[in-house]
Amino acid sequence: AILTPPIGRRAITFSANANSLTLTNAPAGENTYTLVSAVENYTVKKGDFFGSIMDDHGVDANQVQRILKASQGVFDVKKIKLGNQYEILREKDSLETAAFFVYELDNLSYAVVSLKDSLYARIYEKEVVPVRKKAEVTISTSLWNDVQKAGIPVMMALKLSDVYDCTIDFFGCRQVIHLR
Repeated sequence: AILTPPIGRRAITFSANANSLTLTNAPAGENTYTLVSAVENYTVKKGDFFGSIMDDHGVDANQVQRILKASQGVFDVKKIKLGNQYEILREKDSLETAAFFVYELDNLSYAVVSLKDSLYARIYEKEVVPVRKKAEVTISTSLWNDVQKAGIPVMMALKLSDVYDCTIDFFGCRQVIHLR
């Protein structure tokens, strides 16, 4: 059966290991698939396209056509890019059949394509958890050098330099600055 998924992104947590594929906060009936005997990581190489990747993992051309139809309007397989990461999740069966194709679209989202009976494609967003950090540095030579020595990201030095550009001389300053 081909499932036509709704178009759009969902804030769903995705995790895969050697035992299962789990989608947290997914629509009903799509939460956990206990199937995985292996999670294999790959990088798209020059000359790779969806059909060749599927062929490399034992998915026949007829099944690829059905997958393309099921993913239409959700995941455009023509936009697979050189250097992007993907995973093949294999079933726990005697043939270790490819069951899911997980493709990293960008740093924040990925496509999960079902390769088996219930064909579908979904776009999921990775959960982003903001982290607040605090750092302290004594400027004794220059803002750039002291921030770098303290192990603080140098982008912070650039931002501070922009903020305090007209009020603090970071090259002659001898004070403690709290970066937040």
